[in-house]
Amino acid sequence: MILNKIIDFLGFKKLDPEVQDFLDKYNARTGIIISAIIILMEIFFLVFSFMPPLKGSSHAVDSLWLLKHRLFYALMVLSAAQFALVSFFMLKNKVNHFFMQFSMLLMLVVSVCFGIYISRQDYIAGEQILVFLTIMVMSSCGFFIKPYIIIILITASFLIFYNVMKISSVGVSFATKANLPIFWFLLVTVHNVLYKHFINIAEKSISNEKLSKQLLYFSMHDTLTDVKNRHALREDFLKCLNKPLLLMLTDIDDFKGINDTYGHEKGDAILKDFSSRLKENFGEEFCYRYGGDEFLVMIPHADEIDFLLGIKKCREPNNEFTFSGGYIMGIAHTEDDLRALVARADKNLYEAKRNGKNRVIG
Repeated sequence: MILNKIIDFLGFKKLDPEVQDFLDKYNARTGIIISAIIILMEIFFLVFSFMPPLKGSSHAVDSLWLLKHRLFYALMVLSAAQFALVSFFMLKNKVNHFFMQFSMLLMLVVSVCFGIYISRQDYIAGEQILVFLTIMVMSSCGFFIKPYIIIILITASFLIFYNVMKISSVGVSFATKANLPIFWFLLVTVHNVLYKHFINIAEKSISNEKLSKQLLYFSMHDTLTDVKNRHALREDFLKCLNKPLLLMLTDIDDFKGINDTYGHEKGDAILKDFSSRLKENFGEEFCYRYGGDEFLVMIPHADEIDFLLGIKKCREPNNEFTFSGGYIMGIAHTEDDLRALVARADKNLYEAKRNGKNRVIG
């Protein structure tokens, strides 16, 4: 029990792929913003470092000092730029989680090294170590990373920074010794709380999205045959305007007699079989249950020869039922035109029934 809590606290449990993707996408969006800020700031400082000293300034700048700063500015720009690029491709689903994680950690490690170097200079000069602390806050609160990774990163950063200050000419003050562990504890705790909270948000968001998709699917599909229903047909009508269409109405011959003789369970099985044949030969996106045992097939830019070949395939092999159909080809410019095409296809279906059934007339 305790071990499981520790494993859960440290984030060793593998996340659901969809939750992990949700996390990566959030980190990518945040990463683009943070990277842009870093790039703009470091380019400004890099350019500023090449400017001549202000008139009246008595501060002499060592060339080696300048070289080190320029190197760090350039490294920060490059690390932020690569992370922004990887984040962009992450949002386009063109990189995986491992590559995203590596890119993010690379930028954070470079940022930490930059923070340690700059804050060491500030500390020796008697100023605050705000650069280092700001980068620590960004690392722990700006991104949602596995807690154990953040703990390792922050702990290593604080230990290195402490020892760098310790061996400096100034040493480490008592206040700094007391405050650094407190700040470390706060960063680790805040990150863990935020991480757990965000995981809960991600799980609920994904669950709601799945439920929404399921509800939308069921609202657009017939529950028995799993083909689109008349509601979906109304939605698809607008997509078919001003396009050459082949439209067919078809139903199962003597379906009522099948139900009366063999029962509704057998009738349902035949409906499923027939709808499967239509989907297989004409495409799931073009087939609709129109009502009862009647189905509608609506194919944009259809070839009549291919369509008739599909009808032939729908009949073979089949010893349990026959079907009839009526089809029409034309272009509909309005919804009324489409309804007129349906009416003409229905008329052809009636002719097929009247002429002996088990045939398709167009």
